[in-house]
Amino acid sequence: MNRRYCEGQVGRIHQSMLVGVSLVVFAIGCQTPHPPTVTHTAIVPPQTPAATYDIQLASAQEPISRNALASGSGRESGEDSHPSKPDASASRLIPAGQQYETPLQELAVTADKRADRQVYPLDLSTALRLGDANSLEIELARNRYEGALLREEAATALWLPDLIAGPSYQYHDGQIQRAIGEVFDTRRQSFFVGGGPVLSWDLSEVLYAKLVAHQLVHARSASVGAARNQALLEIAEGYFDLLAAHAALVVAQETRANAERLAEVTESFVKREVGLPSDAARAQAEFQFRKQQERLARERTITASAALARRLHLDARVQLVPVETKLVPLEIYPADGEPGAFVDLALQHRPEIEEGRWLVSAADARVQQACWAPLLPRLQVGYQAGGFGGGHTGDPKGFFNSFDNREDLSATAVWQLRNLGFGDSYRQQGEQLELTNANLNLARVVDRVTEEVVSAHESVASRREQLGISRLSVTSAIESLDKNVQRIREGAGLPIEALQAMQALDRARLEYLQTLTSFNKSQFRLFTATGNVPLDADVSPGNESVP
Repeated sequence: MNRRYCEGQVGRIHQSMLVGVSLVVFAIGCQTPHPPTVTHTAIVPPQTPAATYDIQLASAQEPISRNALASGSGRESGEDSHPSKPDASASRLIPAGQQYETPLQELAVTADKRADRQVYPLDLSTALRLGDANSLEIELARNRYEGALLREEAATALWLPDLIAGPSYQYHDGQIQRAIGEVFDTRRQSFFVGGGPVLSWDLSEVLYAKLVAHQLVHARSASVGAARNQALLEIAEGYFDLLAAHAALVVAQETRANAERLAEVTESFVKREVGLPSDAARAQAEFQFRKQQERLARERTITASAALARRLHLDARVQLVPVETKLVPLEIYPADGEPGAFVDLALQHRPEIEEGRWLVSAADARVQQACWAPLLPRLQVGYQAGGFGGGHTGDPKGFFNSFDNREDLSATAVWQLRNLGFGDSYRQQGEQLELTNANLNLARVVDRVTEEVVSAHESVASRREQLGISRLSVTSAIESLDKNVQRIREGAGLPIEALQAMQALDRARLEYLQTLTSFNKSQFRLFTATGNVPLDADVSPGNESVP
């Protein structure tokens, strides 16, 4: 269906030089953007001396309180702003004995500090807040959401007409045919300048584009939540790794100091001819090995700091040091929770599932659009007004003497079957396949979420039991070392006999540290797996003490 109205002079118009002009509503904000520059968030070093922070394996009597974590201080309100020195009894591995020439000193260990690095103290709450503000993964997800909003606004504007304006000139020389069929030779030219609005609607696109774009906005919004949860979970785990690295450094330093003292005592026994040179060599080898382990532990504090700084989008050259001086189990969920209840929570609140549902809705809308496309017409309505003139060569009136006003109005409605209808059929089948894929992807997400919840729940329960076992292992190792030292004091044994007990204690403490770190991580994994934001975690201390 095509209807055209024309008022004024008529001539053949060839609009080969039309210039499209957008409506004012699209012109707003069309400045050329500058290329983005990626910079690290500036870190201002603390004004107070923060070079050293005591890290010790603490007891449950001095836990990290939930109020302290919520306030971002890592300590109860009213306490001193600087960490206190560790308890002397917590860092003693080999008690002092009268048989030694000099008693073994109690170890007061501080967090490692590089002279060429700035030190930035950090606690878990601050790390999560920094991550929420600085994480590049979260920022990318937010930008994708903003893009979805813009596409939704663009879909709303499909109802608005285009505005076109510009000149058109045509020149003809040679034969041409009149409407009655006669062919004749002529030379002519014409010129038109003007413009007007043009409406060009594909009704299927106009009706469904807004719906699809709206559903994709909701999907992108849910993806922001998913990216935020995942990024904050990784930051929490990175912080636990940093805290564990500093605690492992304390253990390595204590073991190295004890190995050094053991080597000295063993050498003194050899000099008094009450010990074997082979024992002294073995003790010296152990001392050198412990020096190497201490260096590796110090390396891990730097690499853990750099990894956490990357997640926080901070300068990795700045050394992050945990504020917490105690390492204790954190309780977010009770020990008696059933996995089925956690799975139900996750299916209701996980943003990944919400995103999948909105993507299914968008795919379903595209299927409907493909089905209605052959039945809905393409509409085009245009109006142009301007000046038009023309004539043949040699006209005594001249070219511009015949220039006058002209108006044109046209309206067209066209129904289209692509490729005799086969193209539309294939399009419908393709969109239906995309809908099936969206449903399959949603089912896959549900399965993954269920697996994550069940695995995290079991990990929490398992690590909770392992904490008790590991603590008993540390207690037994301490008892074994004490008895070996007691035999040496009584003259019933040689210092080298304490070596194996010292090694067992080192392994037991590191194993406990690893189990404790895994337990805290699994608590956050379960909290995030059920659809919660790690930043909102209500952290309370557990009952286990760390030897």
